[in-house]
Amino acid sequence: MASRPPRDKDVYAAIVTPKAAAADDAVEPVVPWSLVRNPLESAHWLSVVAISWIGPLISKGAKAPLTEADVWPLPHSDTAEVLYAEFRQHWDVEQTKPAPALWYAIYRTFRGRIWYSFSLYVVSGALMLVQPILIKSMLQFLQQPDDRPIATSVGISNGYVLAAALSILTIVSVTIGDYGQYLANHLGVNAKLVLIDTVFKKVLCMSGYATKDLSTGDIVTMASVDADRMFFGFLMGYWTFIRLSYSSKDEVRMPNDSLALG
Repeated sequence: MASRPPRDKDVYAAIVTPKAAAADDAVEPVVPWSLVRNPLESAHWLSVVAISWIGPLISKGAKAPLTEADVWPLPHSDTAEVLYAEFRQHWDVEQTKPAPALWYAIYRTFRGRIWYSFSLYVVSGALMLVQPILIKSMLQFLQQPDDRPIATSVGISNGYVLAAALSILTIVSVTIGDYGQYLANHLGVNAKLVLIDTVFKKVLCMSGYATKDLSTGDIVTMASVDADRMFFGFLMGYWTFIRLSYSSKDEVRMPNDSLALG
């Protein structure tokens, strides 16, 4: 007797071998990034300078919207507990003086990082000032006739070398400047966190009688507006001094023209 052909309503169940079932059960669960150590704490110095350690987070955000579980926790050195403990040591010293200065306590807390990031701004600004000189030399190279010896401001008579020097100088100056700006942003966020933590710790330690003249708006202003000013001070305050170096050299003379730098 011939077997009947299978019909659409016939249901077939897949047979799973014990080995395949065990392999499926052995798949490790995905650990959310919020429970993983921040890669900045173990990143190589080149990864820190190029800010490539944050690349996986950017790639993940490009594929799907980020959630709280996708973001790494703060590095231990950036937590409020660590930053406030260091700030508190300098603030206790300031409180022993007749006129304690909050800004000086913050400066003492981040003194090394402030001067390091500021020095990067200075180096980047100095390299940017050299760029017009190389551009001037390239124009001198292009404008001089072929039958005459080529003389430029930097003493380089090879056009390829001038172009390579300008490219390398631009890349280095931009990289140093961007890294310095990253450090300034990082420093501003840390200082803002210290100020917010200080405000709320002070309010929580005050008695009800001491806070009777202190409104909620005053607390919010100190913890948000004043803290934001601290952040923007670190973000843009360096350029107040760097700009002076640009103003001291306001134009570079070209062979038949001048290039104004602002």
